[in-house]
Amino acid sequence: MSEPTSAAKEGSKSKKRHRPWRKRRKRITRAIGTPLVKHLGPLLVRLYSKTWRHRITADSPEHIKALRETGGLAVLWHGRGFSMIPLFKGTRASILVSHSRDGQIMGDMLKGFGFDTIQGSSSKGGARAMREMLGVLKSGQTICFTPDGPRGPMHSMSPAVAFISRSTGVPVVPGGRGLNRAWRLNNWDRYTIPKPFSKLVSHVGEPSQVPRKVTEEEQAEWSERIRQALLDAETRAFQEVGAERDW
Repeated sequence: MSEPTSAAKEGSKSKKRHRPWRKRRKRITRAIGTPLVKHLGPLLVRLYSKTWRHRITADSPEHIKALRETGGLAVLWHGRGFSMIPLFKGTRASILVSHSRDGQIMGDMLKGFGFDTIQGSSSKGGARAMREMLGVLKSGQTICFTPDGPRGPMHSMSPAVAFISRSTGVPVVPGGRGLNRAWRLNNWDRYTIPKPFSKLVSHVGEPSQVPRKVTEEEQAEWSERIRQALLDAETRAFQEVGAERDW
């Protein structure tokens, strides 16, 4: 095996010299950014969302009212999270966020809107998060859940949704968002950020409850039904706003 060239050695030394500075820069960015997001984030999102021309479909209010009064498992696609925050305000909702640093920052901002947060994901803290979610639902409150998050693939359905409904007896309520103008990030779910003064329509679909006595195969069938209901809610919302679906 050949020895590394002097240029390669020098390049390796240069990378090592820069690592401490990169770590310090990240710490500084987080130290400054976290308080800004926590305290200014909710205010900025509220002001920004006031530029949107938003309405809900005619049959959505009764389902939103039920979430506020008796709770449930509200599901929406991960890519709509930003634009759906104002819709679920006032539902006493708890939202699952990841254990990552980004998840903690998002949790701080959500708390500024009056939401509670539960930390956990499939890779870390999942069992504890599941216990917390079951407890919240059994107390008659609402959980907002993104069944294709945090890693996708886009529009996939986590088996946890049907399992939670089956275990607690609470209904699953699909929420869809249609909009005519937006920025879409170049990531796995094309995360959507509505542009200023864009038209938005929200559709909250019929609740569905997974029976307690179902086989594993039947539970999987319920998962697919819920996934289709969520896609139908999005389709309805796009039809109402008069725009082509973006997926």
